[in-house]
Amino acid sequence: KNFADVNENRPDDAEITAKRVARDLEEWEYYKSFDSEDTGTFETVNVAGMVDTKAVADEVLARVRRNENHPTSTTCQPKMDLVFVLDGSSSVSMLNFKTMKSFVLDMTRAMDVSETGTRVALVMYGTMVDVRFRFNTHFDKDSVLAAIAALPETPLGLTNTGDALFAVSSTILIPSAGSRLYDLVTPQVLILLTDGMANIGRTPEAEADVIRSMGVDIISIGIDLSASGIGQLNAIATDPDSEHVFFLTNFAELRDILTNITTLACNANINITRPPAWGAWSQWSSCTTSCGPTGTRVRAR
Repeated sequence: KNFADVNENRPDDAEITAKRVARDLEEWEYYKSFDSEDTGTFETVNVAGMVDTKAVADEVLARVRRNENHPTSTTCQPKMDLVFVLDGSSSVSMLNFKTMKSFVLDMTRAMDVSETGTRVALVMYGTMVDVRFRFNTHFDKDSVLAAIAALPETPLGLTNTGDALFAVSSTILIPSAGSRLYDLVTPQVLILLTDGMANIGRTPEAEADVIRSMGVDIISIGIDLSASGIGQLNAIATDPDSEHVFFLTNFAELRDILTNITTLACNANINITRPPAWGAWSQWSSCTTSCGPTGTRVRAR
């Protein structure tokens, strides 16, 4: 059916533009995808058994009204370094990746993004790892949102979670990338979203150990995982798992945990014990002799 007129006779405040309808030939299910004109958010609505555009419109309208009563804004601490690590492997369909991207957009909208406030970085991965932007790439919310919206939705192969986490510790959690890891007052938060157990690359659990030892809170979100995948996500996340690990049956449920994840990130521990860092060099001391080649000078850090 053509649902192009899904918003016919709908109130202006819930105007919806239908994007596409796909049919699953094995399950005989229909799925309706839509964008909100106002927020740019994206969701998937199961419309199995809906035989006309009015039924679809009623379902979409109900979802929009639910979203309008499900605010993403929350009271965040003054500043935070927040890095998203997104699974873009081939098992994540283009439709589901767009839903995941919408989740990241909505969460970012709730943050006070600025150079002195919340800084955002993002890594995508499949077989290869793609560091899309670092903490010092964008210092305003509009730029960060535009960079997230521009993420490619093309599948990227296998699930290389370990290498993605290594990229975070080696290329993002460093001062030259804008990380404030060692100022001891800026919470560090990593949010991992994946739909499968790692099947290539470094060991994710070991790489996560490194990141957590640096003082970073890791929140793991898994979608439709096997038992092995659940165990791996528990090992990656910060303890306790009951507060830092979320298991969903499908990507559409990301919307239901948006407020919880945002609140959890905004209340991350700011008193994490971080490893020592090198300080600045002191001035050179005076030479131990007034002349000759045997004198020495010393400086320390």
